[in-house]
Amino acid sequence: MKAIILAAGRGTRLGQLTDKKPKCLLKIGETNILNIQINQFIENNIKQIFVVSGHCSDQIQSSKITKINNDEYASTNMVYSLIKARKYLDDDIIISYGDIIYDQRILRGLILDSNKDLIVSDKNWKDYWIERYNSYEFDIESFRTTDGKIIEIGQKCNSADNIDGRYIGLMKFSKATVQKILQIWDRDFKEYSNKFWKTTKKYIQESFMTDMVQVLINEGVVLKVYEINNQWCEIDTQKDYQIAQKFYSKNIKNCHEQ
Repeated sequence: MKAIILAAGRGTRLGQLTDKKPKCLLKIGETNILNIQINQFIENNIKQIFVVSGHCSDQIQSSKITKINNDEYASTNMVYSLIKARKYLDDDIIISYGDIIYDQRILRGLILDSNKDLIVSDKNWKDYWIERYNSYEFDIESFRTTDGKIIEIGQKCNSADNIDGRYIGLMKFSKATVQKILQIWDRDFKEYSNKFWKTTKKYIQESFMTDMVQVLINEGVVLKVYEINNQWCEIDTQKDYQIAQKFYSKNIKNCHEQ
């Protein structure tokens, strides 16, 4: 199993904190986001770790990773970054966004789960959104499941009444599903690089991972939900950064740091 960390984005909402620094190198405690993830993967015996970088890529240096540059990071998004790592996509993989931290038990459980295609979802996400933004109603995305299988993800919604959870930017794919992603990309890239991809309302190179997940589902791939109850943080804003510092001190600090 390999780990792919998607860390190309600029992080504009963090202002000066990421003007001249990749978001994944933001200091958390005595370490940073990227090192936290690297160490958690290594502690779970995943030692092939690939980081797709973009903004201030030259600052990302570690003997524990293979770095892949997405030079088009400013005009592309998560799926494009994943495809940049395609020559390494020949095994089961864990994909993690480069701006999240999470309790070690989440990663361990995800790896050990017998289901090979899993999307991590926070079933109590509303509490966390209220902590972050004092509201969740302005930012509702679909996450609907039936019998543990995901049927819809990432679509804008007017109500949270029928939302089963919140995608957190962490997932596990089997080698077969990874190959399906590559097949979809190769099939659709030429046609949809200049017009909206399927129902996404964006060009394929601008697509989110949730867009690719929905296409996989629509084409018959069974993706199951791995439910958690909070115990993670996303660092998108300066308030998120403050929350993450507290979360790290309480939940992660005892993990090995480099």
